[in-house]
Amino acid sequence: MTYGPSDGPFNFINYFLNYTAAGESPTDFFRWAALSALSAIARDNVFLETDVITVHPNIYVLLYAKSGVCKKSVPLKKILPIIKAVKNTKVIEGRTSLQFAISNLGKGQIGHNGEVIPGASGLIYSEELSSMIIKDDMTVDYLTDLYDYHDEWNSGTHARGEEKLERVCLSILAATNEKLFKQVFTATAIYGGLLGRTLIVQGTSARLKNSLMHKTHNPYTSKRLIEHLFLVSRLSGPMTMQPEAAEYFHEWYMAQDFEKHDSETGLESRLTVHMLKVALLLSLAEERLDKIVTLTHLKTAMDMVLRLVPNYRMLSTNVMSSEEQKQSVLVMQAVLKRGGAWIDKSELIRNHWYEIDMANLNTIVEKLSMGNMIRTGYNPQNEPCYQATEYAIEKFLNGSNRNGASHDD
Repeated sequence: MTYGPSDGPFNFINYFLNYTAAGESPTDFFRWAALSALSAIARDNVFLETDVITVHPNIYVLLYAKSGVCKKSVPLKKILPIIKAVKNTKVIEGRTSLQFAISNLGKGQIGHNGEVIPGASGLIYSEELSSMIIKDDMTVDYLTDLYDYHDEWNSGTHARGEEKLERVCLSILAATNEKLFKQVFTATAIYGGLLGRTLIVQGTSARLKNSLMHKTHNPYTSKRLIEHLFLVSRLSGPMTMQPEAAEYFHEWYMAQDFEKHDSETGLESRLTVHMLKVALLLSLAEERLDKIVTLTHLKTAMDMVLRLVPNYRMLSTNVMSSEEQKQSVLVMQAVLKRGGAWIDKSELIRNHWYEIDMANLNTIVEKLSMGNMIRTGYNPQNEPCYQATEYAIEKFLNGSNRNGASHDD
């Protein structure tokens, strides 16, 4: 098999697709890996000014597929050396806690010019996100907060004391499978907005089959990709949007009813920012590097982001049903321990504060009540309380005692 350069103008994303043409992973995995590279290298150096916010080109990208099916680690392995070769951003990889990773963003690292890389911009890279991030109570909160650019960002821990980071612009490129996805994207991550801030790229099938038994001649080189990223790293200042692109986006936005289609992921309210970020990156993929977002860039970005929407609906439904099921069992067990007595909501929370998702509790109680499993009421202090129904006691307590009680009592 032989690959040859196209006659068209250079484009970083298209070139990377050709550079990795022998790889079996889905094309979208390679495409979003290339966008992540542009994101990591552009850092906070370029941006789009609006009347309300400043849009930076950093993105969170998560490649999602069943284990072993789509070889999701290949695009990551191919793009990482290209990012590192530019030496203008800090790369956090390997198993670590997020707090330690953040500390490393604040440490001085030598860049391509022999000087310390300025600011705390960087890329979190992981071929399996759940195995990299050592989970603690602040992981989801930190990742959610750091999605937005910060001139200054303060963090305090018992071990390290207070840390101050400057010019924080964080990007993420990671992969996960269907089982491990739930370890990071819990109900808290969904309700808290982390899922809505992350671009979930799902792969279902390989783009080609390659037995690896035949050598291929491929004239596309990593050197050309590195050269382009090096030029991107030297850009600075605001990017502009062509008037026709701005007017098109305005008309599209004004015609949308985001509240009507809003979901628990919060994705819908963030679609526009995702689109603008990707549009900036598509402009930076062009050889001319004029920092201008064209109508073509914008429409392509909108299409790319909108194609991801079904992934969120599917994943959030799976996660929430799994989380709700576990939470429902926990709540039901706590109520049944009281037999037919009432348990105050405050007591339930005090006993299981580390297990119960507060944002989900009312929904769980409502469903258990509708299923004739618990009664709801109020104690003399007018606080909510719960009681197992006769049906639940008969089903889970009396029934289990009849079926499995010991005759030694």
